[in-house]
Amino acid sequence: MSRLLTAIRRFSAGTGAVPVVCCSMAMSGADSPALADGVQIVRDEAGKLWFEHHGDRFMSLAVNTVTPRAWNPRAGTEYYDAIPNQFGGDRSAWEASTLSILDDAGFNTLGCWSDPALSDERFWQTPVLYVADHAADRFLAGLEPDFEERVRERTRAVLNQHPDTSRILGVFLDNEIAWWGRTGWDMIPTYTMLEAAFEREAGDPARLAAMRFIQDRFASPRALGETTGVELRSWDELDVAYLQRCRSPETTDLRRAFGAMVADAYFKRATPIVREEIPHALILGVRFAGDAPDEAIRTCGRYCDAVSINHYRPDERSTQEILDRYWLLTERPLMITEFSWRAHENLSGNPNNRGAGAVVATQADRAESYRRFIEHISAFPMVVGWSWFEWADQSPQGRFDYENSNYGLVSIRHERYERLLSEMASVNSQAPSIHAKSNRPYPTGPVERRGVRYRPGQHPDRPATVSLMADPAAPTEVWHSADGTIALAPAEGGLQVTYDTGTTYGIGLSMFGPSGSRIEAGSEFACDLDGYDWIVLDAVIPEGLQVQVIVNESGSNDPNSPTFDTSAGDDAESFISAPRRGRGGESQYRFRIADMVKQVYWGNQTGRREIEMRAVQSIAIQFQGQPREGVVLIRDVRLER
Repeated sequence: MSRLLTAIRRFSAGTGAVPVVCCSMAMSGADSPALADGVQIVRDEAGKLWFEHHGDRFMSLAVNTVTPRAWNPRAGTEYYDAIPNQFGGDRSAWEASTLSILDDAGFNTLGCWSDPALSDERFWQTPVLYVADHAADRFLAGLEPDFEERVRERTRAVLNQHPDTSRILGVFLDNEIAWWGRTGWDMIPTYTMLEAAFEREAGDPARLAAMRFIQDRFASPRALGETTGVELRSWDELDVAYLQRCRSPETTDLRRAFGAMVADAYFKRATPIVREEIPHALILGVRFAGDAPDEAIRTCGRYCDAVSINHYRPDERSTQEILDRYWLLTERPLMITEFSWRAHENLSGNPNNRGAGAVVATQADRAESYRRFIEHISAFPMVVGWSWFEWADQSPQGRFDYENSNYGLVSIRHERYERLLSEMASVNSQAPSIHAKSNRPYPTGPVERRGVRYRPGQHPDRPATVSLMADPAAPTEVWHSADGTIALAPAEGGLQVTYDTGTTYGIGLSMFGPSGSRIEAGSEFACDLDGYDWIVLDAVIPEGLQVQVIVNESGSNDPNSPTFDTSAGDDAESFISAPRRGRGGESQYRFRIADMVKQVYWGNQTGRREIEMRAVQSIAIQFQGQPREGVVLIRDVRLER
């Protein structure tokens, strides 16, 4: 084989007797390296997928953020800084200790954000490139004319940090891109990649591309308005505010089609440049933040060698659902590139009140959770690796974004979590055998995304409307992002909310049902609010400020909780509305309960997806965005038929 012009990238879902090779080398020229110089992906005689190098098949077992010092620590906090504090300034001693711990625990890969100077023949490396840099809406970068140049610059900058690129198994293009449009985690039906494009300034390439996309499909503004059900008199009126008023099925299809175009532009333009710059490495996807739109997942599979998912759900059912879904959309090897457990019992004093993943009681519980999870995922024929998050505990006072969790294999003082490491060594050594011997089949059947159901009961004895402010079962509670603030004060005819939304998820207030609607089972102030169709907010909200309402069922809790209280008959889910924008004066904002979608920031993620208003813990109002500081006056929050 003197020339290899294109790699073999597709392989049958069947289980043929001859292994099929999938590699990432798009090479040409007599001096191209031999095929086996890079890691390949192969299918064995039983149909299982593996990484392979020089004839040795393996799974990638990684730990993220293997570095001697926490990145960008906040002043006045305790954090991992092992070389000066525990190794007397001797970097080589730290390296020897760290690599020995990882090797003894059965890991073979240094995951994302690991020190690129840690080059050792026992370990592969998997850097993240951030080919579109770090802007929140970087999914639109493929629509910009200079994208290839940026991809090349970013890729070279990362590779230049690695003294030995031969140990790079593969690269990630990015991490947790906001494919939904607003963030990487939550789906807002009326804020997608299309709305994000129109939120850019006039003349921006992405906004111009979005306008061309729509004008190519509709001969006139009137034709678009007839399709969306919202009148449009001129193209000048087509903006984010207009699009967010459009909720027809046809508009949903339009958003998905634009999302597919955006994803295709990103992957189609980025992947050839990366392959040119590092032809021996696999492209391992973009580390999706749990779920993602079908169009983004499917497109990633067309252009990448593997698909990577960050997944912090502790239960097996949700893991199987997401692995099945990703395989059916891509037929690509899959990697779980972030997961973890935290424990109340830890050596760093971590409070664990910020961060993803379940919190368990002890280090023995962490160890057992790891064993169960690896035994589960290694049995899937399409799973080729995973990455634990992360090497060292976070600062107990909070890292750069205030996460303060016991994620580490070592404490902030480089103390080993022996029970966890021992269990990791045991199950990591067994994982290849579990993978090889498993008889779990590949998933089959159509990809299904289950919607949300709401079937209110008939309660003619109840009033047609009920206020949540008249006689609540408990006082209103407030909450806010790390850099946000909220203060409540009574005001004439209502409630005054003075706020700073901060830069992340904003601020909110949780309200409870009337005292007469309380139920005996479930959470302390759970209420039966069944029989209503609308949540109505009468308020003065600053123009442009985003507002949404949330229904939390009685047992709802952190989505990573190992168990949920379902004693009230609900299944502990949480649901969120599409956003509205403040109008600046006295206004009524109506939210149809049946139009709400499942929330991923809160609540049980494996429930029935059915809104149970007969067992409601709270109804929350959330504010985000600009103007960042201001005052909201709430006149009333009520339920209506």
